[in-house]
Amino acid sequence: MKRIFLTAFGFAAVTFAQDMVSARAGMIQHIEGDVFLDGGKVAMPAREKMFSQFPEVKKGSTLTTTEGRAEILLSPGVTLRLGEDAAVRMIDSDLSDTKIELTEGMAIVEVIEMLKENLVTVTVGQASVQFRRAGTYKFHVSDKPELMVYDGQAEVTIAGQSKSYKKGNAVSLEDVKLARKFDTEKGDALSRWSMRRSGYMAMANVSAASAARSSYSGSGGLSGWYWNPYYMMYTYLPNRGMFCSSFMGYCYYSPNRVHQAFYTPPVYSNPGGAGAGMNPGTSYGYNQNLGYTVASGGRSYGGISSGASASAGAPAAAAAPAADSGGGRSGGDSGGRGGAGGGRAQ
Repeated sequence: MKRIFLTAFGFAAVTFAQDMVSARAGMIQHIEGDVFLDGGKVAMPAREKMFSQFPEVKKGSTLTTTEGRAEILLSPGVTLRLGEDAAVRMIDSDLSDTKIELTEGMAIVEVIEMLKENLVTVTVGQASVQFRRAGTYKFHVSDKPELMVYDGQAEVTIAGQSKSYKKGNAVSLEDVKLARKFDTEKGDALSRWSMRRSGYMAMANVSAASAARSSYSGSGGLSGWYWNPYYMMYTYLPNRGMFCSSFMGYCYYSPNRVHQAFYTPPVYSNPGGAGAGMNPGTSYGYNQNLGYTVASGGRSYGGISSGASASAGAPAAAAAPAADSGGGRSGGDSGGRGGAGGGRAQ
């Protein structure tokens, strides 16, 4: 994996280093409350040392929580989040074949992307679970251990018998044939905390991906965990495309794709018949001087004759709010939800 170094002077001064962030899974990225590693209380490094001195759960080590929570980075694209009164042991921290054992409490595994060359296995008692698709998976370690698949697909193996389960299934980790349906819209405190952490990571992805593209072609790089010092955390950058969680509701963009989604204004063209609010023969493009999408051509648009620029009703990402005397958001029908401007209508 590579590191992204971002300076306080902006994203222009971004360089890539070839040294490893971690050759193995198990980096403890975030803790809240009381968390212990092999019996010793975990202390996060000072801000200026966070990039290089995160604690790690090494092979054979055990991480436990009492009144606390912890977020651990496993192989690239896979995150483990422990709830209160939980424990996890690192069986093997190899990135290509990571194995962990949950022995107490509750935990959530979020898989943003499962790289083909990597494998993550979670064991609970005699059961082993492998993730076949990106998704969100919750483990309950109790007298009746259970796996809840909120999104994605997991393969559960017990005593040589294997079965795959998809979204909305809760399977017993004592009998692979015992499963029930559950409402994926209902969660708990751990689910809500995990969703917030996922949101932070996804926000950090946008600026980190943009920074990567500014100094790198965005192709041929490795998918992996990249450091964003503005968020003081690692985020996931896929090599290409984007990966979105239908359950968490967040997306992670590659360096090239992030500019298509956020930084490249769309251009619309309608050479044929009228439809979808467009005039035939009219082109719609982003005007840098005006700061919003305009329609141009020899036909009228919305009552404005040719020769004038008219707002083309572009998506919210390309439309700019109308100016007001306060310099902030304007009221009325300017951009945002529910108005005549861009954004989702309610």
